[in-house]
Amino acid sequence: MLIVDDKKNIKLSRGDYAEISFNFKNEDGTDYVLEEGERVEFTVKYNSASTTEFISKNLSSDGNNFVVLVLEKEDTEKMTFGNYYYDIRLIKADGKINTPMVKANFEVLEVIGDGN
Repeated sequence: MLIVDDKKNIKLSRGDYAEISFNFKNEDGTDYVLEEGERVEFTVKYNSASTTEFISKNLSSDGNNFVVLVLEKEDTEKMTFGNYYYDIRLIKADGKINTPMVKANFEVLEVIGDGN
């Protein structure tokens, strides 16, 4: 099961496959198109002070205003059920960082049939 609400909070059953699209906008509401060399970093942790990253993915999409995050079974299958947080950071080609969204919830849902 995958649920992404309007605040970009994510609920995902442990071990499930998911594809989630993140769109980017400029402050004036126009599309922000990712340029060559820019990448997007997706990170899931217990909280902002934690040094343990449960999921860390680098995404790119030159020429588009979105990236697609693909979560495979292996990304969540060993995670404990419960609440985590994630954020997305845009890393420009020159190394400058922009965080286009504040942290959001990432909840790993309990699955009865997975045997854990």
